[in-house]
Amino acid sequence: MTGRRPRLRTHPITGGDDYELLFSVPEAHAGGVAAASRESGVAIAPIGRIVSGKGVSVRSADGTPIPLERQGYRHF
Repeated sequence: MTGRRPRLRTHPITGGDDYELLFSVPEAHAGGVAAASRESGVAIAPIGRIVSGKGVSVRSADGTPIPLERQGYRHF
């Protein structure tokens, strides 16, 4: 479906209506975050990782780069 309508893949990444919390944690602490998730009943989902360098790279589940038409949402 996304092959015919490529915006279905990139719009959630670059749109403006984000109502989830996004945070980063060092990989050494990932187990503690997972334990806190289980204990609290609050689901978490890893969505990426931070690496050295510049810019943002979005990739599909198989590692293929996904080009973005725009770089985020501008409120004003």
